[in-house]
Amino acid sequence: MPLPLFAIPFLTKAGSFIKQFWPYLLVAAALFGVFLYWQGLQNEIKNLNAEITRKNTEIAVLQTRLSTCEANFTGVKGAIDTQNTAIGKVGKLVEKNQKDWKALVGKINSSNDELSKRLAEILKESKPETCEAAIKYLIDARKGYSK
Repeated sequence: MPLPLFAIPFLTKAGSFIKQFWPYLLVAAALFGVFLYWQGLQNEIKNLNAEITRKNTEIAVLQTRLSTCEANFTGVKGAIDTQNTAIGKVGKLVEKNQKDWKALVGKINSSNDELSKRLAEILKESKPETCEAAIKYLIDARKGYSK
């Protein structure tokens, strides 16, 4: 597309201006670029400082939470140790009770055997046939028993 006629005189004047002052324009453009770069770095520094502040705040909060967790852990560990000690005592009592129970069962079994033998002997004995013989039998049997 061809340029409008009113733009040609401007371009010719601008072209002569650029030809005459190009080194200065180049230095000004370079300085402007350095300025923009410098401003970008300063903005980055501000952002990083804000991030450091946020992270330090987060660290403080996390350290507080950590100390709370450590205190809770100590309390829970103490409670668990107490429970474990109690469970150990209960276990020892259960073992003792089992031994006592086995001993008692043994005594009961031996008493049962003894009583079974005595019953068998009693059943083998002659039984009284008359009333007087029954009374005499009971009186004689009474001697073996205490009141």
